[in-house]
Amino acid sequence: MGMFGRGKGCVVCPHCGETTPLALRCSHCGLRLKHRRLSKWMPYLAIALTIAFLWLWQRDADHRIPRTIQIGDITPRHNFSRVKVSGVLQDDARILRNGTRFYAIDDGTGTLAVFDAAPSQQSMPERGASVSAIGVLKVGAGNDRRMQADTLVVESGVSFPVAGTGLTDLQADDAGKERIGIGRVVYILEPRTGSKAPHKIILRDSGGSIAVVHWLKQSPQVKVGDLVEVTGIVSVYQGEVELKLTRTEDLRVIR
Repeated sequence: MGMFGRGKGCVVCPHCGETTPLALRCSHCGLRLKHRRLSKWMPYLAIALTIAFLWLWQRDADHRIPRTIQIGDITPRHNFSRVKVSGVLQDDARILRNGTRFYAIDDGTGTLAVFDAAPSQQSMPERGASVSAIGVLKVGAGNDRRMQADTLVVESGVSFPVAGTGLTDLQADDAGKERIGIGRVVYILEPRTGSKAPHKIILRDSGGSIAVVHWLKQSPQVKVGDLVEVTGIVSVYQGEVELKLTRTEDLRVIR
């Protein structure tokens, strides 16, 4: 008749075979009893608790502030992670054929392709604008990195210098002379270890761009997006005008 077959509230002890009241131990042999009535509900209880946990976890994830990550640190293990990146647009934002907005964000450690399928009504940011994007990363073969954004904020537009300090005012005729230039940092290039190539800080303003080069042991503390003022020596390399930085303190972050 089974363990529950003899009388309501009674069970058959699997150890001694006697009928005993439903309790933790048999009233005859004193050994612990197994309560099947409770155990048969355990799988359903576990499923219910798991569903409740997943629901709470997803609800918390939707409201949790995503962590900020540097683009150069993104690896395949970040696939499908919801994160925040901040940097400067390498090019003007553009609209693709399917209506999605495309942004190429550079934070000095790398470049990230960002796609926004439901953009806000804000104007299209231009190259050099400082932006922050929040969304889900997709990392494919060869560490191909992109983001499906749900939020993109233009933190500041491109700030241009006052007349007389623009980058286009620096001409090849000024070679060997000390000049001042103001622009926004759009790229930072570090030479390979052991290379004799210079460090380069690429600046941009409304008229164009210029490379600030240096061989200093201590590089200026700047990042992509900073608006800086540079005092340096004008030089020409392979037909391109450059500004040579000779002292770290001659590069100043304005904001």
